[in-house]
Amino acid sequence: MKYRWNNLYFQNIVKATLLLNKMVFLIVRLTLKRSVLSILVALIATNSAAAEQEVTVEAKKSESLVIKAEKVRGDLNSFMQDAAGWIDNLSTYDESDTAASAKGYLQLSWLPRSQDLSELDATFKVKLFLPKWEGQISLVLDNDDEDDIKLDYEADSLFKEDESQELNIAVQSLKELNEHIKIKNRVGISRSQLYLRSELKMKWSFDSFEFSFRPRIDYFRKDGWAPGAKASFSYPMDKNALSVSISWQKIEREETARQKAGFYYISNIKTDHMLVSGLQYKVDQYSNDSYLASMRYRQKLYKDWVSWEVEPFVEFREELDYHREVGIGLRLIASYGN
Repeated sequence: MKYRWNNLYFQNIVKATLLLNKMVFLIVRLTLKRSVLSILVALIATNSAAAEQEVTVEAKKSESLVIKAEKVRGDLNSFMQDAAGWIDNLSTYDESDTAASAKGYLQLSWLPRSQDLSELDATFKVKLFLPKWEGQISLVLDNDDEDDIKLDYEADSLFKEDESQELNIAVQSLKELNEHIKIKNRVGISRSQLYLRSELKMKWSFDSFEFSFRPRIDYFRKDGWAPGAKASFSYPMDKNALSVSISWQKIEREETARQKAGFYYISNIKTDHMLVSGLQYKVDQYSNDSYLASMRYRQKLYKDWVSWEVEPFVEFREELDYHREVGIGLRLIASYGN
């Protein structure tokens, strides 16, 4: 198998990221406009015709923002699907009739808490599926901290490290050994260094529960070996579910193993709503532990590709002598692709 690379692809990825940022900016503007418009309508319902005309103008502006957001997302989606197809066609290994595809998201988060007001945090991921490349290859670009093993329903950004803002790039392959076991191999750049990863994804479904176990081994050029594992137990109950997850990870360069445990109750109120109540325990690489209780609510904001989340939480951290720390997580997520 031969691969041919072109710098044009990386230029295209940069352009796509800029388009995605523009799309979410338009969505934020649209959301704010709609909120302001609703307040205005309530206040001037009995006012003069001139005021009604002003509201109509605002409504037209909001409608214009919707059209612009739709167009930006449509252009971005078409662009990324074309980019995936173009890269897929570079391969001379062609045994698949499946078309190449792309998907991704951009998430804006704000996490004010009693000890830290925090700043707006932006994370993104772009994933291209390349079926013509041998081994079900995918190309992944993101600034998310995937080196840290996350629990099944662990909240994004509550435990996020500064290193997660670095740009990561990886090529991964996925092979299905049987109906219960898959193996995923990855090579890329993360934590500003080259790394290799091999992971087994094992899952068994029974009549009343599901169990999964995912051992993995990483090797970082600077940080050395990093074995880890995650085990999860899920008990579905009609539209609700219980989930218990534990994880362990030891990076050679770090003195202490990272450990996590979480208990979650998931309520699917409707198809476009979800409520997750959770208790989490964590030991970080500095041997500091913390306890966290949170309640995360997610709702679709616009069609199927824009959602928002709100997550009030209370946390007790060893580094703060277990003083109660109250905060709230606010997130806006925009996605594209299949």
